[in-house]
Amino acid sequence: MLELRMNEADVQRVERHLQGFADGAPKVLSRALNKGGRRVRRQILQHLAKAMGLPQKLVRVWKETAARRATWRRLTYEIGISAFRPSLGIFEPKQTKGGITRRAGGGRRTIPNAFMIKGKAFTRLSDGRLVPLRGPSPAQVFYDDDDFRKTIQERTAQEVGREIRTQTLRLYKTGR
Repeated sequence: MLELRMNEADVQRVERHLQGFADGAPKVLSRALNKGGRRVRRQILQHLAKAMGLPQKLVRVWKETAARRATWRRLTYEIGISAFRPSLGIFEPKQTKGGITRRAGGGRRTIPNAFMIKGKAFTRLSDGRLVPLRGPSPAQVFYDDDDFRKTIQERTAQEVGREIRTQTLRLYKTGR
């Protein structure tokens, strides 16, 4: 889970700037966290789609990458990425002599000794049992890429800081 949270020093600094407005600081901070969080979530979904080799619309419809929005009382925006492993069927598997090939991050990857039965992918254990094959977990794809996680953390701070300035100006101009 990725969490965007405001620390006390930031909250107090914004409160000093917005002393004349009723509920000014919580309003500005929650709006900034939610808008910045939406942008970061969109970038995460784009990265997951690219890394997994799937169209963005498939990754976006999974409820496994859900967000919990910030409120005036709870100044935290949470992005949950589940360990859900999607069916191999969405990766366009194809039966070949050596096993199954599937779409993966810009190319195709072979799963040796696998086969398909009625559109589902399986492999056989040594005792003869069939084991269904699943695709990679979005959470594992996200946490395996350290460079992307560092980039997201930096980008999150920039996005939220920019949104605090924007929302503060909006409050000064419109009064709401």
